[in-house]
Amino acid sequence: MILKRNLSIILILFLWQVVSSSIPNADLFLPSIISVVKHILDNLLNLPSLYHILITLYRTILSFLISLSIGVSLGMISILYPSIEHFFRPYELFLKAIPNISYMFLLFLWIPKTSDAIYIILFLILFPLFYTSTLQSAKNLDQDLQDVLTLYNESISNKVIQIYLPQSLSYIQATAISSISLAFKVCVMSEVLGSVKYGIGRMLYFHKLSLNMTGVFAWTILIIVMNYILEKCIEMFCKIVNHHISL
Repeated sequence: MILKRNLSIILILFLWQVVSSSIPNADLFLPSIISVVKHILDNLLNLPSLYHILITLYRTILSFLISLSIGVSLGMISILYPSIEHFFRPYELFLKAIPNISYMFLLFLWIPKTSDAIYIILFLILFPLFYTSTLQSAKNLDQDLQDVLTLYNESISNKVIQIYLPQSLSYIQATAISSISLAFKVCVMSEVLGSVKYGIGRMLYFHKLSLNMTGVFAWTILIIVMNYILEKCIEMFCKIVNHHISL
């Protein structure tokens, strides 16, 4: 499988270079691989560029952790108290129905400081995902466990720690792995639309305005690689958590 994947990547790079070499003014449409790779290395060795990368990562990870914490906590409360789930149900559906781009347009209009608006945008997109996955785990609770909870009057803390949280873990982990890349891409898109001072989106927008397609391609590839790294980091963390739980 790894060999096939590598061959696929090599084929894409080969076709890219062939097309780039065969069209006039390639730098304005499809720059060569060598120039793009050189630009990527320059970005990674340049302190201002690294700062833009770190700022975007900080916004993504902080918003991700806040959404995870609040979404899972509120989901657990809704499991324990169904009336709260019914109360929040319209808000959950409402947040899911709003297009991501609408969040950006509205919040950038309402909140003067665009960097603050990005955190709220990411939270509004990620929170329903974690909240729903936590609730879904309770609805798929094993019937034997439901019978035990009915027969024995367990304390709320025991229900959460011994039953609901372990049951929800696989759902939360799957949501975390899929949503971290979404969070990163939405963060970059928000930085572009919000014209922030720092961030990967700022660099993309700058290179687009200056018609520097080499820079646009370089930052796009960096986004793809960083997305992959973030997903793998979350997967690795989930495996570590599962290993400790199984001990």
